[in-house]
Amino acid sequence: MPQLLSLQPLTLEQLPTPTTAELSTPGARTALDDLIAQLTREANSLLSTLTDPSKRDSSPDPSVWKSGKTFNQSTIPTRSYSAHDPAGLVPDHEGRRWFARISNHPGADYDKWRSGLLLDHSENEVRYIESCTQAERLHSIVPNKLEVWTTQYHLAFPTSNRDFTFAILTSEQEAGVEPSAARSFTVVSVPFHAPSRSGFVRAKYVSVEHVIQTQDGVKWVMATASDAAGLVPKFISDMAMPSKIAEDVPSFQSWILKQ
Repeated sequence: MPQLLSLQPLTLEQLPTPTTAELSTPGARTALDDLIAQLTREANSLLSTLTDPSKRDSSPDPSVWKSGKTFNQSTIPTRSYSAHDPAGLVPDHEGRRWFARISNHPGADYDKWRSGLLLDHSENEVRYIESCTQAERLHSIVPNKLEVWTTQYHLAFPTSNRDFTFAILTSEQEAGVEPSAARSFTVVSVPFHAPSRSGFVRAKYVSVEHVIQTQDGVKWVMATASDAAGLVPKFISDMAMPSKIAEDVPSFQSWILKQ
């Protein structure tokens, strides 16, 4: 199967709802199971180049990720990185890069972060991302695990408004005996093909978010690649991406502290 963790949109045909016969057959493996397994493997492969779950202060593999600027120095230091093909995963065939950020949050309540970033992930983005004005679920393939959503962003003139349509896959890991088996969850988003909407430029992004419970709080790791579409040149989008993804860190923390 071709790489799934990319900017190539998935289609509804690739996300078939299991048939009654498949659901009633113990141990039966479906095409959807295979897709979920592959997407999970690819996300985990990417994450393995960014962080060691057993070490709070682990750094990305320097042979893969180029270190960039640290944002939010006075509040929540957020380190930025970029890479072309971590774990052999290429966003597209037009030279786009992956951008990543890593932040540690001492004192953070893991369960509150779980409710904000894992549960109702897309709905909550409207609550802490200022430009995100609407989120709508289009399809529920596996309720609360694999769904298709669309989000709308109203941007300042002269930039045209953008919308994104994506499949979102969520998973979580309970704590184990080993240090590397801390509680954690992962949110994977990949573009999804859907009709365009009037008044919006259809942009695309692929992302992996991973939150790990640490001894004193949480560690938040995020990697993404995007295509802004419209008239925005790729080099302009690339220049802005590290600071744009870093903005979400204080925005989310400020919002979740009020919940």
